Amino acid sequence: RHCPSTPPARLASQPPPEPPPRQPRPRSRARPHMAPPSAQHLQPDLAHVSLRHPDVYPPHMPDTLFFLEILRDLELRTCGSTTVVCEVGCGAAPLATLLAMHLGSSAATLAFDLHSSACSAAAETAQCNNIVLQVARMDLVAAMRPGLIDLLLCHPPYVPTSAVELETARASSGEAKASVEAAKVTWAGGPGGTRMLGALCDALPRVL
Repeated sequence: RHCPSTPPARLASQPPPEPPPRQPRPRSRARPHMAPPSAQHLQPDLAHVSLRHPDVYPPHMPDTLFFLEILRDLELRTCGSTTVVCEVGCGAAPLATLLAMHLGSSAATLAFDLHSSACSAAAETAQCNNIVLQVARMDLVAAMRPGLIDLLLCHPPYVPTSAVELETARASSGEAKASVEAAKVTWAGGPGGTRMLGALCDALPRVL
């Protein structure tokens, strides 16, 4: 059978197609700053306080709950650029815990109290809520270096007592007590109930 000397047109070899032109790689853009999620529905787990720390100020008291509600309303406007948050006279650290839950790793959260039982309760609060909270036994902000704190929280003792009663309460702050009533350091406010608040206000220009 005679074969043609040239292949049919449909069998003719075609030149390989040219590759498409390379597109320039888009420039990477910096990710916009993402605000932390709303704290409106955050609720710290504080059930352990009344069960294992009877001499620590109960965080379910109306005044503490009031502070938590204020903080939920204000934090989105005041904490956007905060890096160091500190709760002074923290007790079980409910306020610091709420902010630590909200801000996460974008801030370092500290909690200080002169009462040793309060420091233990605050450390347990951090464990129960799976947060990082630096707890230290300290008289107000005595050991803080100047200008370190960006946001300071405080729910100070406010029950009026004599100066002698306040000093006696402070002297026994390292001892565990059977109840909050016996642990006067948790509520004794000195003359006028403002001794701790006044001392803290005097220290603010140094630490903020």
